[in-house]
Amino acid sequence: MKTSKALSLLSAALLTGALLLAGCEKPPKEEPHNPLCGTTWVKYGLIEHIYYDNYETDTIIEPYYKDTFHFLTDTEVLISEKPYSYMILRDTLIKFYNKNGRMINSNVWHFIDEQHMILKRWINPFNIAWEVNDILLKKLDYEN
Repeated sequence: MKTSKALSLLSAALLTGALLLAGCEKPPKEEPHNPLCGTTWVKYGLIEHIYYDNYETDTIIEPYYKDTFHFLTDTEVLISEKPYSYMILRDTLIKFYNKNGRMINSNVWHFIDEQHMILKRWINPFNIAWEVNDILLKKLDYEN
């Protein structure tokens, strides 16, 4: 009799503990969303910084090469159909790497609006002149 009563109390305690633990589970941690994943952008402008006397102005010029950026996954990107990897650090810094893992660009970026963004200090990996520009990108929408 004592054994069955002890087993009943033990099973009740275990059941109560299991129910308490089930109620205390932490919700799954939400992974930060990569806003670039699955999007395609095209370079539509360069910001040319002009300095003279004590005056500074920015002029937007149309680029000769209209590179495309296909952000395939959270880490893979095709830049003008060539494979690279990328990593978003903080909200404003993005780094691009070649297939050997060598960094080719470290850029500050931000959205102007939902369809436009700026990528600062872009060095075109296909241009031997290594020109550094702030570039304007426009999101391509394939649904329309």
